[in-house]
Amino acid sequence: DIIWGKINHPSEILKLGKEIEVKVLKYSEDTNRLSLGIKQLTPDPWEGTIDKLKKGEKYQGNVSNMTDYGAFVNLENNIEGLIHNQDLSWTKKNVHASKILSLQEKVEVIILDIDKEKRRISLGLKQCKRNPWEEITEEHKVGDVIDTSIVNIVDFGIFIKISNEIDGMVHIS
Repeated sequence: DIIWGKINHPSEILKLGKEIEVKVLKYSEDTNRLSLGIKQLTPDPWEGTIDKLKKGEKYQGNVSNMTDYGAFVNLENNIEGLIHNQDLSWTKKNVHASKILSLQEKVEVIILDIDKEKRRISLGLKQCKRNPWEEITEEHKVGDVIDTSIVNIVDFGIFIKISNEIDGMVHIS
């Protein structure tokens, strides 16, 4: 109830001794406790803004946080969406968001889903680019001969460059 967005700790926004205004949200006679809120003194960013965002459309945003399961992107009016790890890259599996993105980086994302009840937006980064596996299947057919370069030599064979994002393996056998 501090802000409409996400924070890791109240000290990111508030300081001891700072004068603030709060709204009484609830009073419990059983425990003699008040529930207070700060964010309720400002308009809810989901009201109105969320109706402007459309599933399947591309938007610009800034990376606001990274977790083990993905990256949060601030779209507009402090409305954040999550790019799950599986929607970061077509070619890198189980990659941490920090290997692809950096905090405050401006990114283009596509909205995959909007859950208004849970206030969650699922975003995709890789979906803004063409799938390189589709490109390869269009460019190369079984039996094609490809002129390319070796990118790595290992005990069990070699890896060769197929495209900017994909390497192929030639087994030692």
